[in-house]
Order: sequence, then structure tokens, then C-alpha cells
Amino acid sequence: TLDEELALLDDELATLEEELALLDDELATLEEELALLDDELATLEEELATLEDELATLEDEVTSLEEELATLEDELTSLEDELATLEDELDELATLEAALELLEEIS
Repeated sequence: TLDEELALLDDELATLEEELALLDDELATLEEELALLDDELATLEEELATLEDELATLEDEVTSLEEELATLEDELTSLEDELATLEDELDELATLEAALELLEEIS
């Protein structure tokens, strides 16, 4: 009968309205979760930018220290060369001194 069909349609409508309400609640929950994830993503992007800045600073410091080390290595090489020259001069002076002593003994 028409009343029975109307009752069935009312039941279906009520069920669909309940499902719609549940989907609305689920959508609201998902939108809240999405907002939280967006906030978390923004925070992580800020942290990443900070870490990238720190990395760039550290890379600059490493480059500077490498340049300083190269300069110090050059200075060390120069000082080693100078030391070798001075040792050669000392050996020469010792040889001359020995030769003078020998000449003095002979004279």
C-alpha cells in the first residue's frame, strides 16, 4: 500500500540522514586532522629551513677551516725548508770550524 511505501521511504530517508550525519562528523574530524597535519608540516618546514641554514653555516666554517689549514700547511712547509737551510748552514759552519781548528793545529 501507499502508506507502507511511504513508511519504507521515511525509514530509508531517516537511515540516509543518519549516514549523512555520520559522514559530516567524519568529514569534520578529517578536516581537523588535516589542519593539525598542515600545522605540523609548517613547523617541520620551518625546522628544515633552520637546519639548512645551520648546515650552510657549518659548511662555510668547514671551508674557512680548510683554507686556514692549507695556509698553516704552507707555513709549515716554508718553516721546514728554512730549518733545513739553517741546518745546512750549521753543518757548513761546523765543517769550516773543524777546518780552521785543523789549520791552527798545523800552523
